[in-house]
Amino acid sequence: MLGSLMCFLLMQSAIFKKRTGADTKALDDAALADQIANRDFIYFLFVMALAGQLNIFIAVTAVGANVFAAYII
Repeated sequence: MLGSLMCFLLMQSAIFKKRTGADTKALDDAALADQIANRDFIYFLFVMALAGQLNIFIAVTAVGANVFAAYII
């Protein structure tokens, strides 16, 4: 949960910088982070739900959110 919250707060900052045009490096970093944070995980969720393995989805997203937050930092 902490990783997801960190991702949300850090992405909000990156999106704000992108919209205001504050920093060109921030624009490149925000674009890359935006591509990584797309909504394609919903397909993985669907497959795991059909297979009855939501515990795997929760574990993968818990680790992935923290790794992504570390990447953004």
